[in-house]
Amino acid sequence: MKNIYKKIALSFVAFAAYTNVFATDLCVAENGTGGCYATITDALNAAVSGDRILVSPKSGNAAYVEDLNITKSIQILSNTEATQFTMQGNIIIVPANGRMVTIVGMNNLTGSVYPTANCPVGPRCAVKIMNCNFAYGSIKFDYDNFDVAAVSNVITDGYIFIRYGKVIGNDVKTTANYALVYSYYSAAIYIGQDGSPTNDTVLVIGNKINVNFSYGYATGILENSSSQFYYFSNNLITNICGGGYGINMFTTKNSALGRNSVINNTSSFPTVPGNGIAISAVANSYVDVYNNLILGQSGYGINANAQCGVSFNFMNNPLTLIGVVNDGTNNLSSNTTLAVTGKPNAGSDAINGGYPDKGFYDINLTINDAGAFGGSFTLDNYFPVTGAARVYMISAPRKVTVGTSINVTADGFDR
Repeated sequence: MKNIYKKIALSFVAFAAYTNVFATDLCVAENGTGGCYATITDALNAAVSGDRILVSPKSGNAAYVEDLNITKSIQILSNTEATQFTMQGNIIIVPANGRMVTIVGMNNLTGSVYPTANCPVGPRCAVKIMNCNFAYGSIKFDYDNFDVAAVSNVITDGYIFIRYGKVIGNDVKTTANYALVYSYYSAAIYIGQDGSPTNDTVLVIGNKINVNFSYGYATGILENSSSQFYYFSNNLITNICGGGYGINMFTTKNSALGRNSVINNTSSFPTVPGNGIAISAVANSYVDVYNNLILGQSGYGINANAQCGVSFNFMNNPLTLIGVVNDGTNNLSSNTTLAVTGKPNAGSDAINGGYPDKGFYDINLTINDAGAFGGSFTLDNYFPVTGAARVYMISAPRKVTVGTSINVTADGFDR
């Protein structure tokens, strides 16, 4: 019998990849007890680049009321595992090439995170906002040359804007705290034009997005950049207002060196006219639109004025498919209904109805379920947001040839 060996190369990337061997942990506690600083600002002033600031929650979850001005590479972390510290105020980051700012375990009652300006051309300023709550505030990085990771955050009334990076596993609700970002369009998650084009891919994966305002063309995910490629997957977009959009891509990168993907998203607007997925791509760019579930009162399901592969998408009648030829795999009269969780109810034809290729299989190794709960990046991977340490992203090949190496990368956070 022939023995077959598989080489597996694992490369796990932790979020705290600072290299300063002289880094110091500084603590912040209520009234400065235990030799700690009484405010986060005092700790920031005392810190040097590479230090960590560990913030202990106050009694009764009282807030540290202060605006933070960050001018160095720093980590601000909750000092209690799986418990957030509460603050109230804006967090303003002064950009610099190679600066790294990480915030984990914050509950911000009123305030946003944003930079003072574009980062200069060169090594990007890396900002990671993870496992944080924003009761009334946003993550606002519509600025050049940042690398933003917004992961496992709960935004009760606000939005996430980036130009480069990843938006993964967030619960974003946008009501009155909207922003007009392009012409008459407003958005819960917005990807803008970056000043440093690359052949990298911006990831927007596994987010719950609730759009509940009617200012402009309210949109769940709005992309208006030709700087990078895009991968929009397993996002659950609900409560689109009249005339609004689930996903709207205004432009794409003019290059055949990569592909854009809109895969396994759910867009639901059952009570008002709306639009599921709109794509206007430039010449010499390609978009794969697979396994999406679009349920609405009226409007179009997919409107693709682009070079798109549109297959195994499910939508209910009277939604329409515009701008592409139906290859026969798309279901334009789906019987699918959604549970409160956003999952298709039992008996829905979207269950096991997606792309049958094994590269798209669900994690239980059955055929792909169209919508946000199908495939390897099922929404179940990211919710509920527990507040505990977690690996939030694993990149691995969907198909493996026997005798070849498997390269796996993983990103996670603690605290």
